[in-house]
Amino acid sequence: MLVAAVGIPAAMIKYVAEFKDDRTKFNQIVSSGVITSLFLGFGFVALFYFSSGLFADIFNMPGLSGLLKILSPVFPFALASGALLGDCLMELEK
Repeated sequence: MLVAAVGIPAAMIKYVAEFKDDRTKFNQIVSSGVITSLFLGFGFVALFYFSSGLFADIFNMPGLSGLLKILSPVFPFALASGALLGDCLMELEK
């Protein structure tokens, strides 16, 4: 998840804190961060789903392929929630 996030949540926290008074800029930062996280999440869904057999072979665990296919749809939701978590914390500080 750390690799998939590419530092978006940390960057959003920084820029939201800088522009907390400018509501338009705040909304732009949050929406662009969430949309980018969703796109990255869907990319990682495809990556993990289609390369699950490769990971199963690397770790010599035949059952890992099915588990990765089941787990792969979690990425978009986990990344979007991670991106929004920092913004929620900033709102609570106000």
